[in-house]
Amino acid sequence: SAARNAGLEAARGTCIAFVDSDDEVLPDIWTTILEEVDTEDAVCFSAEEIRIDNGRQIPVKSGYFDVAFQGVKVLRDEDLFKLSMTVWDKLFRRSKIEACTLRFPDGVHFEDNVFVLNFFILYRNVRFEPRKLYRYFRREGSIMDNAFHQKTGLAFDLIKILDPIYDFWMQHKFSPQNQSIFERICLQRLQFALQIC
Repeated sequence: SAARNAGLEAARGTCIAFVDSDDEVLPDIWTTILEEVDTEDAVCFSAEEIRIDNGRQIPVKSGYFDVAFQGVKVLRDEDLFKLSMTVWDKLFRRSKIEACTLRFPDGVHFEDNVFVLNFFILYRNVRFEPRKLYRYFRREGSIMDNAFHQKTGLAFDLIKILDPIYDFWMQHKFSPQNQSIFERICLQRLQFALQIC
């Protein structure tokens, strides 16, 4: 969170993208995406998921990082649950981020959930690109690997991230009219927390 927030403070470009240090992006990814962006608030693109096992790269076909739509779409409430909860498979318009002073919460894992849900509750005009433009590597010992291997205490962060989501929604007057969406978000995080306990 701290590194990403520092990047957001320093950024001066029109758009914001995040790339994790142990992943790869396809050549010309940003040119490819920016050529097609018009007035959209964000672009969501598909990603290739690869598990590293004893130095071997094994493709994972979970489908989680495949976008659910194609072309420009105005998101409905239920579409929020079809988005991946990562920031690195998206391109965000910086003016939108700055308009609501959106940042990552410090001191918790799963901080991408907070950023994604808070951004897209406000901004719904999105372009979807089905091509796999990003390579996400799942390595042994990573945060997500630890989640899937029931790391002690990690489940509590899924509960902690609900506070900054709730606070942001209250600040921007998205409650109580969106209470049912927030409740669904809570239930999903609780279910995932139970899985990794």
